[in-house]
Amino acid sequence: MKITGEMLKSERINNKLSIQDVALSLKLSSKIILAIEAGSIDDLPSKTFVRGFVKSYAQLLKIDADVVLRQFQEEMGSTNPLPKVPPPIPEPNKNNIKAPRPALKQTAKNYSAKNAPIPASSLNNENPKKIVLMISIAALLIVFLVISNKIIDGFRANPVAVDAPIETTATTPSSTALTESSTQNNTDHNTDKSPVGLPNAVDSRAVVPATSMEEGFEKSAGKPVEVLLEAKKDTELFYAKGDAKQFVSLKLSISQIQILRSKVGLYLKAADGGAFKISVNGIEMGFAGGNNKAIKLSF
Repeated sequence: MKITGEMLKSERINNKLSIQDVALSLKLSSKIILAIEAGSIDDLPSKTFVRGFVKSYAQLLKIDADVVLRQFQEEMGSTNPLPKVPPPIPEPNKNNIKAPRPALKQTAKNYSAKNAPIPASSLNNENPKKIVLMISIAALLIVFLVISNKIIDGFRANPVAVDAPIETTATTPSSTALTESSTQNNTDHNTDKSPVGLPNAVDSRAVVPATSMEEGFEKSAGKPVEVLLEAKKDTELFYAKGDAKQFVSLKLSISQIQILRSKVGLYLKAADGGAFKISVNGIEMGFAGGNNKAIKLSF
């Protein structure tokens, strides 16, 4: 579903929405949104759920959901049951031979047999059985609907955790490649949002004072940036917004996800660059660095 994902991703960028904005609106994890846009079928749940996610995503972006779903069906196949095939029509009598007409007495006997009253004892025995059978079928249908609704509600409340993609040999993003030339005034520094992440992520808010910019950092671009961190093991890192004079400690546990946002650029440092992966503004950059190697990045 590469083409479907590209359609949604292109429209999201046109609407100036981030991965986290879409995930919060659809009540899904950022990893599922990234997998849909990348067309990573192995990282998504069953096709029926994915079709619902794609439809909701298209409706959120206010594009024609039918067009997107047709493209999805061409790539993934239909999730609807096949229509029932009507029974074959019997061939007409080729010899055009009419059946013999029954005699008048035989017709009268058949009419009497068909219209004879049904004994009351037979009605009393059959009606309760039919009623019980119908009630049982109705009860089973109600139970099935209730269980299905609970499963769907549970899935929406707690999205299926998508397994981490197969690790590739990604190069460490250099500080120069992740920065831009222009800067903004540091007056926006106090208006930045706090880091956004999973509820269990630990932000110790321990400020490391500094009187001047640390050595080893390139100049920040000073522009709005969103950095998604995915911890592969327990680790601690430090980040600063704007001027890199005050770093905040951030502790992550294995498999936790943390999002850092800043309107005035971002600085990031850690003692182990191989402990977490980085995505910048929705683009996956791979591991921050090599195992047990310190990194200093500017965004």
